[in-house]
Amino acid sequence: MKQFLFNLFLFTITLLPIGTIRATALATSSVSTEASQQAQSFRAQEQETKGVFLQKFAQKRLVKKMKKAFGFSDDDGDLVAILSYLFTIGFVIALVLHFTGERTSLGGYHLAQALGTMIVNAILAIPFLFVSLLPFAGLIVVYILALLLFINVICGLIFAIQGKEKPVPFFGKLFAKKLLPLFE
Repeated sequence: MKQFLFNLFLFTITLLPIGTIRATALATSSVSTEASQQAQSFRAQEQETKGVFLQKFAQKRLVKKMKKAFGFSDDDGDLVAILSYLFTIGFVIALVLHFTGERTSLGGYHLAQALGTMIVNAILAIPFLFVSLLPFAGLIVVYILALLLFINVICGLIFAIQGKEKPVPFFGKLFAKKLLPLFE
């Protein structure tokens, strides 16, 4: 619930209007001379740039305050670690956060674990399809293997929430060995 509220907060502050500077620049009356129009457009662009900078600065301060209120550290490592296990969109957001911000070992470790889990899921999807065509035993095998893969993801998410660099069950050590260099 804490994570959901934080993500909702981040989503709403990105939707704030960039400012009324652009609207006021467009609403100014047009002057007949070309030089004064160019000067006005230059001033409007300068004001818009300042407005965007100030808004982004205020958003960053607000995000830091909200992280502190929700119990996240300032380095984004725990946020990246948690987001990496939340479906494909969470993984993509975690990648962007990891490579644009500070690269933390916790974030990189869980990105590697989540990527490895996604690769195993994709590789096993085709055999699951053929095994599930078997009348009764095939479905039982598919359900058991799917449950094991789900447990893999849940364990990784729990380790990320706890802030531990612990490998996921089954293939976690292999993921750490082969995929971790991609995220360092």
